[in-house]
Amino acid sequence: MAPKDNFDQLVHALSDTERINLLKKLESIHIDAPEIQDEAESEGSVLESVRYNLGFIEKIILFIRSLLSNKPYQKMQEDFFIEKLSKQIDKKCLSYFSIENGDFYPEFGDELLKITRSALILREMVQNTMNDKAGFISFLMGLIKPKLQSQLVKETDPYILEPSIETKDGIEIRRVVERNRERILDGFSNDDRDAVYKVIKGFYSLSSFLVYPFDQLASLLHNSLGVPRVVPMSELKPLLEHLMDRFYSFRILPEKIVLEAVYLYSNQEKSLDDEEALAGEISELADVYNSMIVAIRKFNHLIPLQKLLKVLSRDLDYTPNKIKIGGEEWFSLYRRFWENRNLKMMNKFQKERKREEMMILAASFLRKDEYPEFEFYKRGAWGGDVTVSRDLSASFIVNFIQLNFLERMNPFFKLIQNDGEFYKEQNMAEYNDAYGSLFTLQRKIREVDEAMSPNGAYGRRIQEIRDSSSADLVATHEIQKTVESAELELGKQIMDFNIKADLLINLLWGILFGEVGGRYDSLSNLGYIGGSSNDRVIMSLNNIYTEFKKFLDLLHQIQDLEK
Repeated sequence: MAPKDNFDQLVHALSDTERINLLKKLESIHIDAPEIQDEAESEGSVLESVRYNLGFIEKIILFIRSLLSNKPYQKMQEDFFIEKLSKQIDKKCLSYFSIENGDFYPEFGDELLKITRSALILREMVQNTMNDKAGFISFLMGLIKPKLQSQLVKETDPYILEPSIETKDGIEIRRVVERNRERILDGFSNDDRDAVYKVIKGFYSLSSFLVYPFDQLASLLHNSLGVPRVVPMSELKPLLEHLMDRFYSFRILPEKIVLEAVYLYSNQEKSLDDEEALAGEISELADVYNSMIVAIRKFNHLIPLQKLLKVLSRDLDYTPNKIKIGGEEWFSLYRRFWENRNLKMMNKFQKERKREEMMILAASFLRKDEYPEFEFYKRGAWGGDVTVSRDLSASFIVNFIQLNFLERMNPFFKLIQNDGEFYKEQNMAEYNDAYGSLFTLQRKIREVDEAMSPNGAYGRRIQEIRDSSSADLVATHEIQKTVESAELELGKQIMDFNIKADLLINLLWGILFGEVGGRYDSLSNLGYIGGSSNDRVIMSLNNIYTEFKKFLDLLHQIQDLEK
């Protein structure tokens, strides 16, 4: 029983009006962090600029050193400037590290940890959205372009479209859904796409930055007691190179609406009714984000990381790698999301129609004007968002045993049990077991329905959830779990019923039509069982076999529908 996906849950929870009101409420939230500026240098050889800045005496000294050491003059220049740059950096950053000693001090770790703490909070939420990238982009689009989303939701919903379409043919409804979707998406102009892309690119930029292993960095910066420690430069260098790449690529900052969407998408169990509380929590998330950006800017201002990495790598031309953040494919993901969503909805729609047809067939088979559903274990009993399965097959089994089997079939099955002389003891044991189990299993299935009543075990649990939970989504999730527990119990009883019913129909076939000596060749006294009314008994058994087989065929179709 799969719950609704994230997008559907949020669309259901936030109507058009509620979404607009919520966004107005969130306008008071500010993102104050200015853009990141790093010290990444322009392309081109740093060594060339160094060569021109060397004094005459320095050039002579380097030339002599080159002759004496047999090192290339250019290499001597580079080593000389690295040493010079090393002393400059050490002098500037005395409290953070010592290149001469090869150590980073706890103060260096403090500055990095300010970034790390905020980043780890943000990363958990952003990763939740990246796990369902297409769904999140579609939800974000609903906040950026609410009218477009509303149009797609309404004009591609087969349940909404069906009354306005003359034919009820599923294929034609599917065509209308597809035409509407493509018309709406094709009407989304390139200018609009570019505007949305700028917003989405900010999200991709943030998520790309947060991929960095901040938890690994934090573990290296702390000792076993959690106190910042002295860290050898060689131990931290690979992580700092990776961090420099992330700094260099984190140029496009996300807009406020992105943080709002990330929060809503990652906290769907939260109640959306209390707008004040919701705005406060999103404001706290914005503060965390602001703190991270301010910490990054401060770190870049205090510590010349790129120059430090030039020294540590002994490469004056070291530059960070520009990481591709992605996002260009957003509209393709958006289109694919709606294609998949429409396909799922159409499949659900057609399955619902098939279910209605099966209920009509099952009601006719049971000789009822309407299908007799269970009283408690049925759809809609605990709210529209709680899904139910196996309800149709379970109630069909119980009603068949009570209405068809007991009233018309049972006397003849009982006659076989009491008067039948079986060739094989195995067949007699199987017959008695299968026959008796049908009553036992249908009773156990019925008891699950009773357990869902207000006084039943499951029903009481559901009421406790409703009484203790203030958030609708939390209550729905917990009620869903309870219903799933009942479904698991039903599933076991139904599976056992299938096995016993299939065995009983095979034994009945063997009694009526089985070959001599065959697996189900069962009764030695079929010719005179029931005395003078033997012909009537055999005719009745033939009718029972036909009706019982039709029941099993219908039951298996219902079970296929419920998968």
